[in-house]
Amino acid sequence: MPSVSFEDSTSPQRQALDWMLGDSYSLEELKNDGDDRIVQRFALAVFYYSTNGPTSWDLENRDGWLLSSTECDWGERSFGPDVECSNNNVVDRISLWSDGLSGTIPREIGLLSSLTFLGLSRNNLEGTIPTEFGLLSSLTSLLLYVNILEGTIPSEIGLLTSLTGLYLYNNANLSGRVPTELANLSNLEELYLYNTQLTGSIQSDLCSTLTDAAIDCGEIECDCCTSSGSLGVTPC
Repeated sequence: MPSVSFEDSTSPQRQALDWMLGDSYSLEELKNDGDDRIVQRFALAVFYYSTNGPTSWDLENRDGWLLSSTECDWGERSFGPDVECSNNNVVDRISLWSDGLSGTIPREIGLLSSLTFLGLSRNNLEGTIPTEFGLLSSLTSLLLYVNILEGTIPSEIGLLTSLTGLYLYNNANLSGRVPTELANLSNLEELYLYNTQLTGSIQSDLCSTLTDAAIDCGEIECDCCTSSGSLGVTPC
């Protein structure tokens, strides 16, 4: 992952660092847990600042993050936590649906290498999909639908061979050709790419594993997909 300059006091990375340097749990409790826990805590703090946690997140979420306790306790809510961990305090799930997130997804998301589920749908996330998603080799579900993401789907998504669901629909500025590397997703069962500006084709290799796939049929060629629109779902 490229080095980050901390000279800009307003950058998410600098804000995350400043917070950790003032947080007693980060300084005292983690010193015996090794570098992995420190990196995990930093990555989550960068994510919080990069998605405008202090200003745009829903109040309940905002107050539940950056606590002076294990990050596995962050985002506890009555209907389910924002963050879930395995038994060894490693974050493996993040769920933030319709929670007022804005800004961008930071490349530090790739530091959370044990993630199996990432759900950030129905927010106002901008910018591009980071290439560092390719580092999340354990990811099974990636849900980024109903945002305002732009640019292309990075070819590194093809490295996520554990992925069973990819949901990018209703990102109207997502463009470019569907990467051929999607053919490497041998466990992919659900693929939703409609209401975007994507073009190209879905490789026939994927049809043997897909159980449900919805695209913009006029722009993307696919022999086993459907088109999802206001009149329902019809075959391409």
